[in-house]
Amino acid sequence: MSLNTWSLIVFGAVALLYIMVYSSMFQKSSIKKFVLLIIAWVIHMVTILWYGIATNQIGFILWFALELLVIYFVYVITGKVFNNDSIQSE
Repeated sequence: MSLNTWSLIVFGAVALLYIMVYSSMFQKSSIKKFVLLIIAWVIHMVTILWYGIATNQIGFILWFALELLVIYFVYVITGKVFNNDSIQSE
């Protein structure tokens, strides 16, 4: 594929993710929207990884790894905040 085609695919994945994020933030929340947001994020992640592998650009593969790492840290940190008994006892 040409770089122009790749750029349109990556743009589409990022645009879908942003549309879902803004939709989730500024409209009434629902489980359906949350699931669609997760699906859009997975599409975005797969597209970034696929592009990095297909074009041998290590930066996009590292971007994929960094995003997974950040999501993991957010999950761990928020889990500690919600499970912290000292906050609830005050």
